[in-house]
Amino acid sequence: MNQSVIFTDLVEWDELQQTVIFIAQVQGMNVNCIIPIAKLLEKTQDKASDVVQMQQEHVLALFERVRFDFEDLAEELIEAEEFDEQGNILL
Repeated sequence: MNQSVIFTDLVEWDELQQTVIFIAQVQGMNVNCIIPIAKLLEKTQDKASDVVQMQQEHVLALFERVRFDFEDLAEELIEAEEFDEQGNILL
């Protein structure tokens, strides 16, 4: 296991941006890893009819079902230095 990227337990739902954000620690710095809700729904095969009305608890439960898949992808993108202009990783 690569210890250069460590994922924290912190996860939040940004209702305004419709994204899930989780944190990776890379060489002592926090990096936001951002998942658009459409990607999360695609990965979990959830058939949400009204994304705008989704409750935080539902979104975070969906994320936990596929957390390790997104962490693996985020780690690959971090190692490839695929950061956006703000230093985030967009999945």
